[in-house]
Amino acid sequence: GASECQLCLVGTFSNDTGLAGCYECSPGTAAPKGAESCGECVKGRYSDGTLAACTACGVGYDTRGNASSLLADCRRICTKGTYGEFGLSSSTASPCAFCAPGSEAPGNYTESCSECLSGTFSRGRGLDAEC
Repeated sequence: GASECQLCLVGTFSNDTGLAGCYECSPGTAAPKGAESCGECVKGRYSDGTLAACTACGVGYDTRGNASSLLADCRRICTKGTYGEFGLSSSTASPCAFCAPGSEAPGNYTESCSECLSGTFSRGRGLDAEC
């Protein structure tokens, strides 16, 4: 019997004519059925390479950059009074570090706390860490 051309499955792609199969997407990318390429996951999304679309991190979580491949790449966003590398917690489960007394982190995604200026103070520990 005659063979028919098939669409590439989810998580695979074909970028040329006359191919006998499709290529698998790499971790940190995704492709819907029939794709000609895999799309890189943007910051805040992840995929192990087998998905049609990258999955969003939960509310209050983000990734350090593009092309994240695991849910574990989603880290807590450091909020007012806390800080962390890239403005994120060190792991999905761990909280961001609190600012020390005498310093503040006024917004989200803070990488380090700032010393209080002359004439101001801060008690530290989360939301109280405002000069």
